[in-house]
Amino acid sequence: MATNFPTSLDSYSTKTDNVDDVMAGHPNDLQDAVEALEAKVGVDGSAVTTSHDYKLAHIGGLFGAPEARSNNTVYQAGSDGFVVALNNNGALMKVYAGTDNPPTTELGIAYGGYNTLSIPIRKGEYYKTTGATSVWWRSWGS
Repeated sequence: MATNFPTSLDSYSTKTDNVDDVMAGHPNDLQDAVEALEAKVGVDGSAVTTSHDYKLAHIGGLFGAPEARSNNTVYQAGSDGFVVALNNNGALMKVYAGTDNPPTTELGIAYGGYNTLSIPIRKGEYYKTTGATSVWWRSWGS
């Protein structure tokens, strides 16, 4: 039997010493399965676009570049991402988010000294900061 992997999983019967005859097909089936696994995983630096090695090496670009935002302004997220708010004046800082415009759900609060809030926001949700001296948007995904 040749391997069925990767379209389906193979199954093998357990062999018992002095009971079962081991035919050439038994180790050959295992070799076929190992070769299929090696092809799926790929060699280091693989150029085969379906191999795991290639896909993992080309995963980059998870975060977009930081985009400046204004405090006390409502934005709608065009992608999943994070709003990052900095407060360096000791004032009360909050981040609101949700499906309402303006957003009313308080997701983060900081007060006094130097503080940073990093709050995940889903695509399509609205978000707003209050009391922040600097605000950035970091998109997630490509």
